[in-house]
Amino acid sequence: MKHQFLARASMIGNLMANDRTGKNIGETAMKEIQKIVLFDKYGIETDISSKYIDKGIQNEKIGVQMAIDVLDWFDVDVNKPKIRYTNEWITGEPDVDSNMICGDIKCSFDGTTFPWFATECPNKIYFYQMQSYMWLMERDHSFLVYALTNHPDQMLLDETNRATWRALSNPKYESLSQSEIEQIMEQQMRSQFTFDHIPLEKRIKPFRIDRDENVINAMKTRIEIIREIYSNFYKSI
Repeated sequence: MKHQFLARASMIGNLMANDRTGKNIGETAMKEIQKIVLFDKYGIETDISSKYIDKGIQNEKIGVQMAIDVLDWFDVDVNKPKIRYTNEWITGEPDVDSNMICGDIKCSFDGTTFPWFATECPNKIYFYQMQSYMWLMERDHSFLVYALTNHPDQMLLDETNRATWRALSNPKYESLSQSEIEQIMEQQMRSQFTFDHIPLEKRIKPFRIDRDENVINAMKTRIEIIREIYSNFYKSI
């Protein structure tokens, strides 16, 4: 019997990955299934924490508020608790869920990862994630919004400390004391990771994504196949 596996909206992009022929499940998807099986059966979990993820989590509400201000999302409440939606195939919690808006916020780590010049959704995984939310919420369109937010104070301090330790072994700074190097590194990190000098409207990049029934049907089909693979992996270990 197939396991009634539910895909998370955040993982569906990896699960949709194909092999080089474009017809069969790819290695990325198979590894994702294996990780899920290991966790479900034995509680073994891959640590996926990183400074990039940490910033996104810490700054999510800041990013939502920036989107509210710039995009005139007048019916969005930044403090509204997230709602988890689930259907027969998938489950997920969109960052933005109001009567008018289905959306998700991605806080770029720094100015080099913000999609300044993109004209359409720059990330296929996020595209599938938004299709999932529209499917779950029965919406016709959604918004993927990138926000260029300042680093939280602790993250800024961590970056400064890392830069200072690197600089201590750099001959360029050998004539300076550690406190002088710290001051220089703090200024550099603030320049690199704070963006108040950029107009707010330039620090929000929205991408409208329309519902695609062909994509949703493909996700249904893939999840049904994954349920068989999941069951076989589960029994094998």
